[in-house]
Amino acid sequence: MLDVDTRIKGIAQAQRQLAFIDAGVRRELRKDAKRIVAPIVNDAKAAYPRTAKDQSPLRGVNYAWKSVGGDGFPYVQARAKRGVKFTCDISRAGRTVFRVRQTDPAAAVLETAGRRSPNGLGRAVTQNFGSKNRFMWKAAQNKLFPIRREMQSTINAYIAGINRRNQREAA
Repeated sequence: MLDVDTRIKGIAQAQRQLAFIDAGVRRELRKDAKRIVAPIVNDAKAAYPRTAKDQSPLRGVNYAWKSVGGDGFPYVQARAKRGVKFTCDISRAGRTVFRVRQTDPAAAVLETAGRRSPNGLGRAVTQNFGSKNRFMWKAAQNKLFPIRREMQSTINAYIAGINRRNQREAA
């Protein structure tokens, strides 16, 4: 699986406060985070190469791989698009993590093949799609700073709201 991580200041404080707040506020934060991160998800989905019926974007990987019991490299663009998912884990004891992941194994291989020690598949992927920043990371790089700013302001708004509520309750 692939994922992109970034750090947001104040998230630990907000998460500690959210641990004591009802599930509705946590759902609202998840919904806001999903809306904020949607441009990365949409760009990543659009970046995966098209495939013709039963054809991989790489030459030579569509034949039956009988020695490993498969029918060929299992990459399909539709599955790659479905595999790009936003997850948000707001746990009481742990930390809060917003993540964009690729859950389709073939798309993850296409994304990462050949980065460390290039084999035949890695060289083919590098030749066709570049050596780094192929699909998901390229989408994240293009949008990460504005999304980080918006996420930071959203978290700050939650913190301010929590602080106002605490001050009202303390008075």
